[in-house]
Formats: sequence, C-alpha cells, structure tokens
Amino acid sequence: MKKSIFENEKLIFSFYYDEQTSKFSQINYKDKKLNNFEKKILDEAIKLFYECSIQELYEHLIIRIENRLRDYSSKPYSDGVLMPENLSEFSFFQHFFRGILKKLIAKNLSSRINFQCLKPSKSWTDLNDNQKKTAIINEFKKFNFPSGYSVDNLDILRIEKNSDIFIDLQNMHDIDMKNKLCLSLEIYLKRSLDESLNIYLETVVDKNKLRRLKL
Repeated sequence: MKKSIFENEKLIFSFYYDEQTSKFSQINYKDKKLNNFEKKILDEAIKLFYECSIQELYEHLIIRIENRLRDYSSKPYSDGVLMPENLSEFSFFQHFFRGILKKLIAKNLSSRINFQCLKPSKSWTDLNDNQKKTAIINEFKKFNFPSGYSVDNLDILRIEKNSDIFIDLQNMHDIDMKNKLCLSLEIYLKRSLDESLNIYLETVVDKNKLRRLKL
C-alpha cells in the first residue's frame, strides 16, 4: 500500500488505503494552523474513517461528525441537523474530505451503486417486522419533533432488507423540513437503536432518500 499525503494551509493529512479491502490504516494529521474546533472535527473524522465504509464517509462524514459533537442539552434533534454550508469549519472539511474520497470511489460513484454502511446486529435481525416497528415507534416517542408535529404524524409503511425503513410524514408539506426531519430521525435511530438503520421517505412517483438532496 502507498501512503497518501494531503497538505493545505491548515494541516497535513495522511493515511494508507487498501483498495482490495477498502480499508484505511495509519491515519494521522499534523497541525499547521488549526483551531480547537477543527482539531475536534479531525479527531472524530479519524474515528469514522476506521468505522465506516468509504461510501458512507463520502456521503455523510460531516453530518455524522456534527451529530457526535453536538451538545443535545442546548441543541436537540428537533432543531435539525446543521448542514456543512452553514458553518465555515464544516464547509472546509466537507470539501477537503470529499476531494480525497471522490478519487478513491470514482468508479462506484459513476456506477450509481446503492451505498450501505453497516450490517444490522443479530439482536435487530432476530426481530420480526412487527417487533421492529414497535421498537422504532417507541424510540420516536422520545424524539423531539418540530412544533405542531409528533410521532402521530409518522407512519411506518414497511421495512426492507432489515435496515431500510420507509415512512410517510403526514400533514407536512414543506419539503425542506421533511428532508431535515428525515435525516434527524435516521441519526436518532442509529444512535438509539441500531447503527445500520436507514430512513426513506415514500413519494408518489419514486422511493427517494430525500435527505440526500441536501448533502
């Protein structure tokens, strides 16, 4: 394996990448001009580089980092996910990491492969669909929905391949709000129920993961 090194005005970032296993190793960075928050972002990024598939890193790395660093006592899930373009540090690392990762998964991206991150745990797969739906609803009852909405506005239509949860958000017509809520719900379930879970919004014409429109 060849060592890859990327340098800019803020840092030097390096790693080894095994193309056969799609795994990273010996990931390090050297501080040139980083603030404390940027260092925290990088520390979380390195953990996720070891934990997640390269496709998941490309799609959701910064969103996952925002979720890990957020203080939920002052900024709950109901406030939505802070998108990279709304904070300079997140925006900087969004462009930095995607520039690195895009070269490594160019073939997959051009083939439009359906990305998956983690396999579900045995304790989750052992549940039947009704048990899974009950577990999901019980978790959503603890979720802080936007004002005027609750778990009663959400309908679980079906669960496919153990991890793909298709939902309908009733009486919510703001597409941007739906996108953000869908993503927040997914992150909430990953943290509280099973890391493999994905949430999809059911639409009239297609089954699109609408939250990806904002990535």
